[in-house]
Amino acid sequence: MHPSSLLYLLVSLSNYSFIYQTLLNSRAAINLIHEDVIQPLYLEMSETLNPLQILMVNGKTLSIVTHQLTLSYTISNVPHEDAFVVALISTHSLILGMLFLEYTDILIK
Repeated sequence: MHPSSLLYLLVSLSNYSFIYQTLLNSRAAINLIHEDVIQPLYLEMSETLNPLQILMVNGKTLSIVTHQLTLSYTISNVPHEDAFVVALISTHSLILGMLFLEYTDILIK
């Protein structure tokens, strides 16, 4: 996928003053958060019931994912709360996938 065809949203984490440029990716089955976002904010994680192996669109396999968290955030002043798995996801801080798109009535032009 060409970088200019990627769609980003600005996501504000609830209770924090950080805003993240977040990739909206309909090819991602789940929501992902980079572990570097979690550490400075001391966000509470839990172990996944079963370890997950993440396969990226480019065919690269990420390491086994063993942690998840529930994250409260806002997009355009609309509050959301979703599950995210914690992974090293290259240059992206957050990726919103189909879990987000399935319940959000979003119109993208």
